[in-house]
Amino acid sequence: MSEVAPRELLSQEVSARLKRRASLLSVTSNASLVALKLGIGVAIHSISVLAEAAHSGLDLLSSLICLFAVRRSIQPADRTHRYGHGKFESIGGLAEAMLIFAISGWIIVEAAQAMLRGEAYLASHEAGIGAAFLLFSAIVNIVVSTIVMSAARRTGSPALEGNAWHIRGDVYTSAAVFVGLALIAIGERLDQQWIQHLDPIGGIAVALLIVRIGWRMTKRNIAHLVDASLPEDELLVIREVIEAHYPAFVGYHRLRARHSGSEHHIDFHLEVPPQMSVAEAHQLCDHLEEELREAIPQAQVDIHIEPGGAAEVQE
Repeated sequence: MSEVAPRELLSQEVSARLKRRASLLSVTSNASLVALKLGIGVAIHSISVLAEAAHSGLDLLSSLICLFAVRRSIQPADRTHRYGHGKFESIGGLAEAMLIFAISGWIIVEAAQAMLRGEAYLASHEAGIGAAFLLFSAIVNIVVSTIVMSAARRTGSPALEGNAWHIRGDVYTSAAVFVGLALIAIGERLDQQWIQHLDPIGGIAVALLIVRIGWRMTKRNIAHLVDASLPEDELLVIREVIEAHYPAFVGYHRLRARHSGSEHHIDFHLEVPPQMSVAEAHQLCDHLEEELREAIPQAQVDIHIEPGGAAEVQE
């Protein structure tokens, strides 16, 4: 299954409320950390802390993209979007992945330039102040990313998941810069200036880790946007639900299932016995739709009824 599944069955109202709260929390926390990191960086003249402020600024932009995508995705279907607005979440998730690549590239370039310059960045007390603040920033982001990822898993939102990975990436970079600043403070007191090179080396390592996260997000969201089929394990669950109702129907074929943001769209043709009445066929379909929505949360199910023998059962 996907990374945000399995999840509990939520009503659309509860799911929408969770998405809004998580998005607003992300925007608020990122805006606060950008202002604080910028202030600390300017006060102690720290390149690495100012870099973290820029990183958090991109995270803030990511959170705003997520908030827009979530608000669009929870809108009901209308005349111009008959299948709903779920794919806005996948678009938002893809945009966030592109930002991850941009952040990673920027970190690598800045770290490489810092290594080539070979400059001593901070005095011991300045490095200590920066390290203490970045430790605080990492703790805040751990809490916020955990809350946002939990909401992503409960609602199946790719936009929220992407935003949670962004915030978690900020945890990694803050931790790396914290270690670098702490070592700088120690090295300054011991007159070991060479140890300052560990800061940009750690930044490059973290950037490469974030690239891996961005690549995984890119593949998943592109698959959603081009209507790739659900994973085989989810298709197996759908088949098991349908086939559990034999011999109430003759067979089924043309089973299709895809993602649309946090929603799943499932449709198939169901062959029923010729003697089955319209009312009985409708009741069977209602029962199948209910069970499929229980097995695959937020599923939109469309069943086409055909007389038995019209086609062979297909996978």
